[in-house]
Amino acid sequence: MRMFLMPYNPTAENIARLLDVNLQELNDINTPAGLEKFAASAPELVLSVRYGLILKSPVLAIPPLGVLNLHSGRLPDYKGVMATFWALLNNEAQIGTTLHYISDA
Repeated sequence: MRMFLMPYNPTAENIARLLDVNLQELNDINTPAGLEKFAASAPELVLSVRYGLILKSPVLAIPPLGVLNLHSGRLPDYKGVMATFWALLNNEAQIGTTLHYISDA
């Protein structure tokens, strides 16, 4: 089992440095160029957290183990952005997150 001590400031850059991996931005994943770059990375599993784009079917088809999404609210009650804040605004007794596979675009 590999164990890592997290840096004081666990930014994506610091975590990538710690794991000795190449970190790349991919903000155009649904375009032909973005899809080509994504496919070239040969991901086995994708974890999407606050990505901000809807992943299209060609993207979802690439990782053989699928795409997991961590959504900031309880689905289906709180869809969309800022789900936690909407739950707080509605005086919910509990708030939560949803981890789910993205099965289609």
